[in-house]
Amino acid sequence: MIKKTFNVDKNITAVGGTAEDILRNVPSVSVDLDGNVSLRGKDGVNLLVDGKPSSMFGNDVATALQNIPAASIESVEVITNPSSKYEAQGMNGIVNIILKKDRKAGYNGMITLGAATPFRINGGINLNANVGKWNVFFNANGRYSNTWEETKNDRDNYSNDYTFSSFIHNDRVPKSGFGNFGIEYNMNKNDKISFSQSVFYASRDGNQKMTILEQRNFEDIISKQIRDNQYTGSPLNGTSNLQYKHLGKNPNEELNIELNYSQGRYLRSSHFETSLYDSSLNFINSYTQKNPINGHNWNGTFQIDYTRSISKNMRLDIGEKSYYNNFKSENNPTIQYLNQPEIVENILVNHYNFNQQVHGIYTNIASQFKNTGIQLGLRGEYFDLKGTVYQYNANVSNSYLGLFPTLFLTQKLSSNQDINFNYSRRVNRPSFFQLIPYIDVSNPQDTSAGNPNLKQEYIHSFELGYSQQYNKNDMLMVNVYFQKTDNLIQRYRRFNNDGTTFSQNQNVAFGNTYGLEITNRVNILPWWDATANVNIFRNIIEGKNIDANLNTKGFGGFIKLINNAKLPYGISTQLITNYYATTIVSQGTIEPYGNIDLAIKRNFFKNMISLTINANDILNTLKTKTIYNLYPLYNQEVLRKNQTRSLGVNLQIRFGNKSQKPLLDNFKKSGKKDKLIEKNREENLKKEMVEMIVSNIYQR
Repeated sequence: MIKKTFNVDKNITAVGGTAEDILRNVPSVSVDLDGNVSLRGKDGVNLLVDGKPSSMFGNDVATALQNIPAASIESVEVITNPSSKYEAQGMNGIVNIILKKDRKAGYNGMITLGAATPFRINGGINLNANVGKWNVFFNANGRYSNTWEETKNDRDNYSNDYTFSSFIHNDRVPKSGFGNFGIEYNMNKNDKISFSQSVFYASRDGNQKMTILEQRNFEDIISKQIRDNQYTGSPLNGTSNLQYKHLGKNPNEELNIELNYSQGRYLRSSHFETSLYDSSLNFINSYTQKNPINGHNWNGTFQIDYTRSISKNMRLDIGEKSYYNNFKSENNPTIQYLNQPEIVENILVNHYNFNQQVHGIYTNIASQFKNTGIQLGLRGEYFDLKGTVYQYNANVSNSYLGLFPTLFLTQKLSSNQDINFNYSRRVNRPSFFQLIPYIDVSNPQDTSAGNPNLKQEYIHSFELGYSQQYNKNDMLMVNVYFQKTDNLIQRYRRFNNDGTTFSQNQNVAFGNTYGLEITNRVNILPWWDATANVNIFRNIIEGKNIDANLNTKGFGGFIKLINNAKLPYGISTQLITNYYATTIVSQGTIEPYGNIDLAIKRNFFKNMISLTINANDILNTLKTKTIYNLYPLYNQEVLRKNQTRSLGVNLQIRFGNKSQKPLLDNFKKSGKKDKLIEKNREENLKKEMVEMIVSNIYQR
């Protein structure tokens, strides 16, 4: 298994930022302006928090990523081809956000204060006490900001010379708070139990204004709409985790049992005011729409993992994981035309309830033969989803029983270089929101609907890699990969004769991806190091089963450059550049775009205080332009731009007594022995497992 771990504390350009800012700068990972996370240029990423699904994301991953403070994140793990220990879900791999759980000896803490332009304030506190057999940690962070988003959408129908243009300006005032508390108790040298509780709250209030213009001959106005939307939103989530860890007497014997429960609530209210105008821009009519939404979700996870050596050079892993999840939501939309009574708008009613469960068992056998390592794995998984869409009196269901094998090989060429090969079969299930037959007519020019006939995607993923460690800090990783996806899910957009569009997810025949990824970290000078992450891929989408013209091929890629410099007087600088080349989608292309971030950090009073100044998206180039070539007579162009350029100042104040002695001497001895046992076991596991961990890639 290839796992890359990126230390967030070394990414100083994201100080005072969010999880979205962190992920945007992680090699191999991309985040678009809608907050969608992709890995090596493809969607279908299984996003986890501390290795588990979280109701924090609910049905709006973007909102969560834009509100989780970067200060609450310790590291990010990227796994492009997971072993059978991990759930088979996720076409492209796993991105795991690890929250901070400080374990420094003694009593320690850190206070963070920050501000940025146009307007953002943030603050937080991290505390931990690690004395004797006990470790207690607590962190809380909050953010308040003003930001905006803009979307320009132009659609041309050359057959009747119709043009639809829309412009959306969205002013948002996001506020969020995140807290995490945990306690760990080392019962003895072999047993440890821990409990943690996190709470996440976000308020997403704002005002959105949309202007829709319909023209003929590209200049004569037919009609105009102006739509104003005042909205509020307030997701609230809590997650509880209980974990027990036992180290056995046999070498590398370890038992982990974990219970996790997460519950969330989402309240949202929208108030639309729409005015209609004729071809002379004279007022015709107006109407008011209200759409209050009340949503709830919860999920629970039980997981047990057992590892032990069955011979000197062979290790066995077995385990089971069960995951339960529920989503339910109801709304009560109304509409009121000028001088008319308010009535329920039935076409916008969306009342649903669904449950899903996943049960998986796995086994891995890993062995080391001199310089050759091999790991074979097999995961059996049962998935079941059942839901009801009440306004249609429709039931939605999807289930499968599948086997998902994995294979990992590594060959050590010398003391500092090796090659590896891995294969895995994976699945990407359509979400309930993709399946429900709800028709979204909130934008009459671009309607959409779910597809209850969607099937899950099945993916065969192959990867061949080479790695070389030049010295203590320099390394090179080269990976060639191939993915074949059957029943590929793609958003298919159809132009109607009146110039409007209808969008729906469809299973196209298949999709193939060929790619090359190179990651190189080098010390250019004693005070300057750089990391380059280059990803080049070719996507082939074959969808003739849906549309004879749906056969798309093209190259894409991106480059991430991370420069770190140590300057005199204790000053550190970091420059991060992201460039995304042209990328194909099922019916069009996304044009190139990129961004540059810069940060300067200065430590004072023996690193007790740090001052960071960061400038994000310096050139204001983080925007996307998507062109859809639907048919020879139709064309659509969508331009997206968010408020991404900012200048921020952040102050970090550290305090504590790291040399604080444990309360009882025998606790101290037990703690030291426990840590030594842990260290030896981890080293042995690293030698036997086909796993590569790249850490601290941002900065020495």
